[in-house]
Amino acid sequence: MGSDLSVETSLSDKELFVGQDITFKCEVNKCGASAQWKKDGRTLSEDKKYSISWGRGTKGDTFSITIKNVQLNDDGYYSVYVRHKDEKVKSTARLTVKERLKIVKPFGDVTAHGGQRIVLKCGVNRDGATAKWLRNNKQMSESINATMTQSGNEFILTIEQAKSKVKMMKELCSLKLVIDPVRILLHGPIGAGKSSFVNSLDTIFKGRITGRALVDAGTEKSFTKTYKAYRFRLTGEPGVLPFVVNDIMGLEQKQSDGAHTDDIIKALQGHMRDNYKFVPGSPLSEEDPDYISEPSLTDKVHCLVSVISADAISRMDNNVIKKMRAIREKASDMGIPQVVVLTMVDKACQLVASDLSKIYSSVRIKEKIEECHTRVGVPMNCIFPVKNYHDENCLDPEVDCLILAALIQILHLADDYLFDLYYSEGPPPKGRANSP
Repeated sequence: MGSDLSVETSLSDKELFVGQDITFKCEVNKCGASAQWKKDGRTLSEDKKYSISWGRGTKGDTFSITIKNVQLNDDGYYSVYVRHKDEKVKSTARLTVKERLKIVKPFGDVTAHGGQRIVLKCGVNRDGATAKWLRNNKQMSESINATMTQSGNEFILTIEQAKSKVKMMKELCSLKLVIDPVRILLHGPIGAGKSSFVNSLDTIFKGRITGRALVDAGTEKSFTKTYKAYRFRLTGEPGVLPFVVNDIMGLEQKQSDGAHTDDIIKALQGHMRDNYKFVPGSPLSEEDPDYISEPSLTDKVHCLVSVISADAISRMDNNVIKKMRAIREKASDMGIPQVVVLTMVDKACQLVASDLSKIYSSVRIKEKIEECHTRVGVPMNCIFPVKNYHDENCLDPEVDCLILAALIQILHLADDYLFDLYYSEGPPPKGRANSP
């Protein structure tokens, strides 16, 4: 007595692109059988679309169907029904047809002026695709001014162009802040460039190299000894700009050296009077005449700026990092916004040292920003790479624009914080710009 009819080689699922040919093949264990092909229950016959054939295999009859130039409507289930005398067997497989990947929503040429945001969008015909962006045939990486996002089958590149110095100065002068002055506190390890940042701001506003904040690159101790507040004015313009920058003694490894974390926290809270002289290891006490027992809003800090050297971030002592995180945690409890000014980018990257405009495309600077984000905890979009004036004897527009961009963002963050304080207690002051 012979064996029952059975399928020796089943149809297997196939996946291919539009325009290709595909063959399904099935073998049974007996000879002299007949077969019928169906797609989704509909009988198929030989024609220009389908080529149906029969042959002999190693164990019995083989049955094949070739589908030519497959299209999206050929997607479906294909079955072969084999009959031998009174016996029947069936094999089924799925054909999945996909369109070839192609761009269905291209972007065109864009002409933009300095300071404008550029958004390029590219749509493809398939979900699940990935993309990389190229600039001059070189792959781009995310940077401070370039972000790459994906929404379904659409890829988006956003480029924030650097504003011109003239536009930045105009924006700065037109700011209408909640209070005057907004107080910005600089802190960070010794030698990171806090006082140089103050001098760089003063240089930009006066249009000449200045040195109001004393610096000393030859010491391993903080050269800043007092809680010094700096105000700024534009040369040829009346009055002063609506913010003040407080420089502070640098953080050191030991709690007995450099600025004490309690002192910086007291400064955040507005308890520290301007020109207070620091005593390492002995924080300001409530009995001290420089202690402000009932600080006003203008005495308090409205934005905490950590000044860190890009060249030294990898070598920063863990105790200094712990101090900075403790100060940031207290600032966070108070709702004070926090940013990082990442200095000495020219020392961290040779490419940037030779051409400062490459700062946004420098892989090395991006790595330093990521490292700073990881170690200090500040979000990457709140870390601003800059170069302070150091050995220059004249102004550099590239240096100016980086510093001004950081300053403007700091003032916006501080103003948003102050507005929220007012808004939670009632309507903002009259004349406040951009009130809701």
